[in-house]
Amino acid sequence: MYQAPRPGEGARIPRVSVVVPLYQKAATVERTLASITAQTLGDFEAIVVDDGSTDGCGAAVAELGDSRFRLVRQSNSGPGAARNRGIDEARGAYVAFLDADDYWDAGYLARMVARLDANHDAVAAACSYRTARRSLVRRWRRAGLTDGSVRVVAGTSPSDVVTLVAFLSPCTTVVRRDAVRSAGGFYEHGCCYGEDSFLALKLVCSGAIEVVLADLVTVDDGASALNVRRRTRPLEPLFAGAAELRAHAPVALRALVDDVLALRAGKAACIMAYWGRNREAAELIADFTRRRHLRYGWVLLGRLSASPAGALAAAAVRQFSMAR
Repeated sequence: MYQAPRPGEGARIPRVSVVVPLYQKAATVERTLASITAQTLGDFEAIVVDDGSTDGCGAAVAELGDSRFRLVRQSNSGPGAARNRGIDEARGAYVAFLDADDYWDAGYLARMVARLDANHDAVAAACSYRTARRSLVRRWRRAGLTDGSVRVVAGTSPSDVVTLVAFLSPCTTVVRRDAVRSAGGFYEHGCCYGEDSFLALKLVCSGAIEVVLADLVTVDDGASALNVRRRTRPLEPLFAGAAELRAHAPVALRALVDDVLALRAGKAACIMAYWGRNREAAELIADFTRRRHLRYGWVLLGRLSASPAGALAAAAVRQFSMAR
């Protein structure tokens, strides 16, 4: 979690602090760093946090010969801890995150900072991204997002909050440094997935979000090595840290946070049931859903999936899928 920053340095303070968590990315990190140096907004510092790599990928920072970049080393602690270390070190008013296998368009930082400069109520600005196979802009439009400023209120649909949280991918999001520190940073505790959704839900409950419906980032989904098989995934941070999420949210939004957790629990229970983890699915449904949540399709499906009959059906579907 976030810790108090060190005393300030005498050097000029940059507008943006770019944080790059780095772990075993020798094959892609040079491309990532090159996309940072190519930014039309050059008033930044880049903090590359080598999270215990053994492939020598940290050497790429020194080879740049750019004083705006600095390398910080730590023992392997996971992506959340690496990003939080970068937040600790950050001096800029804004903090941007970029994974070491993804890369930005040249105008990314300038466009995101301009949106935050124009709306002082916004705690973050986020854009869409592309992969080698497709753009995601159409997907976000179908989900109901539009370009502009979005603020979550008590009457916001939980499904809209789920969509907004999913939109705030670290590599496409620039946040106000004070807001991310106030939110406590990314989830840690040895977690290697979902740590970003935990922070994103806190941010959307903290202030407005500037939504930029344009692909300004390329995500190399083929290079990512952090995905964990759903069969063996531990409890998602949204659920493990639910008490912290509720405590952080304004009182007026706590019921909405509960509804968001119920929606996510329903979907997670379906996945657990598919992999034969029915006891865990049933516990998740019991802990995070109530009768009033049955109006949500995912919750109803999650309850059915976690039942004894659902377990039999999931086993049959799983066996059929694996036999194909």
